[in-house]
Amino acid sequence: MTREQARVILATGQGDVVTANQVYYGAQTASGAAGSNGSGAGASGSFSPGGAPAVYTPGQAASTDSSVYSTASYMKALLYSGYQRQANDENARRYQNYNTEVQNWEGSGSVGAAPALPKYEAVDQAAFDKWWTQYQGNIASGSGSAPDVSMFLTNAPNYGNGYYGTPGTSQFGTLYNPTGPGQSA
Repeated sequence: MTREQARVILATGQGDVVTANQVYYGAQTASGAAGSNGSGAGASGSFSPGGAPAVYTPGQAASTDSSVYSTASYMKALLYSGYQRQANDENARRYQNYNTEVQNWEGSGSVGAAPALPKYEAVDQAAFDKWWTQYQGNIASGSGSAPDVSMFLTNAPNYGNGYYGTPGTSQFGTLYNPTGPGQSA
């Protein structure tokens, strides 16, 4: 992908936004590594945007074979892969929002502090395994309720209030709330 192709993808939001960000803004720098909250400012004081988050590679695809899709291990792997895809989507959105903030900051003459890198969503395999075991126990006991996904998702959107993060904040991915920060709509 050329830098110009990456610019078009970023402008339209159509296509592989994560790869386009990497091509357009360059590879990760030591001072702006993915997942950190540094500004990406180098030793010379110049600003270079932080790199894109690591992309999860989901390991389970959907199957139409009943001997495959009827097994508990398939269901577990498919669900875990779904959470990985969800994290990829959310992280790409946060990274795109971050790049927009960087472009706006640069366009306004780089006045004030440079935008901080977002906190990316992470999916913990070991914690997911514990969550799955607890979920299976709940099913066996008859309750069938799933434990909270915060057991294995770090920096995930807060779906409890219908928003990503606290309503009205500038947290990446937050829906606009006209009643202000931390207020319910």
